[in-house]
Amino acid sequence: MINLMKIINDFSEDIIESINVTDEIKVSGFNSIDQIQKGQIGFCLNKKFLEQALKTEAAALIVSPDQIEGVSVPSKALIVCPLPELLTAKILSKYFYKKPSFLKQIEKEYYVSSKAIIHPTVKLPKKVYIDDFTIVESGVQLDEGVYIGPQCIIQENAVIGENTILGPQVLVGSNVKIGKQCIFQGQSILGSSDSKHFHLADWSKLDSNGALIIEDQVEVGAQCLIEKGIYKPTSISKGTKLDNQICILSDAQIGKHCMITACVSIHGFTEIGDYCAFGGNTVVLPGVKITSKCQFAGVSRVAEDVLESGVYGGEALQPLKDYLRTLSILPKLPDLNKKLKSL
Repeated sequence: MINLMKIINDFSEDIIESINVTDEIKVSGFNSIDQIQKGQIGFCLNKKFLEQALKTEAAALIVSPDQIEGVSVPSKALIVCPLPELLTAKILSKYFYKKPSFLKQIEKEYYVSSKAIIHPTVKLPKKVYIDDFTIVESGVQLDEGVYIGPQCIIQENAVIGENTILGPQVLVGSNVKIGKQCIFQGQSILGSSDSKHFHLADWSKLDSNGALIIEDQVEVGAQCLIEKGIYKPTSISKGTKLDNQICILSDAQIGKHCMITACVSIHGFTEIGDYCAFGGNTVVLPGVKITSKCQFAGVSRVAEDVLESGVYGGEALQPLKDYLRTLSILPKLPDLNKKLKSL
């Protein structure tokens, strides 16, 4: 049980104000609004959930100022902040994070499954976890605290940094370098050797047998594909997060602390700056350069260089406000067409 006042004091910089909070309120955990129980804390995603949330036995609710604007505040304890989701994530990480069982295990012991195949040249660290049917080829370097799930393949001369986690059926290609504290979900392919075919008489091809460099604290979701480079290493910089089913092709350069959501395709030879965010199903075409601190709405198509930081969207990329204005006009076009014909 955590005292609610302690939570508020610890995150005072993120909080605008607290309402109806007393020293007696204790918090036992977190839950979603539809399942929240007595003593737990939750957050409101938007105003339409507030009425339901106020009827629960929650110890406290995390809300934004616009959600309670014009609402008669009851006796429920409220924590008011600009970004309820972000504050909730911080509270969960600090007080209610439950470490997965396999991480607890790797902190205590060395484990290599008898069903794993490890090349004799590989020197295993004191703390490592290698699960069933995993293959580790010659020249691989595994640092302390690496966790490798079942049925993974680590090809020759790959390097995996400290405390990095590989889920089941992850393939790490040859000459791939992975930094510290990275997380890769199941069935992702890191460093595949793609072939570029050229439309000559015999469809000649050039293999991407270069390198892939993934820096520290990168997270990659399930079923992602990241190719190695052809002319220079494909690279993903520190702290970047990838959702599921993302495709990053050869020679792409992705900056620090980017956020890439599901089903985004980033073609080869692209250069993306730091702190960029991509909505789902966005496509970045080959050779495009994107400056830092750009955001792209879902299902956008980035065909030309973006040299100014901002928020963009659309099939024909434009500033987001213009794109939304265009979308609002589209349903009216049939009526406008009829009016024009009647003139």
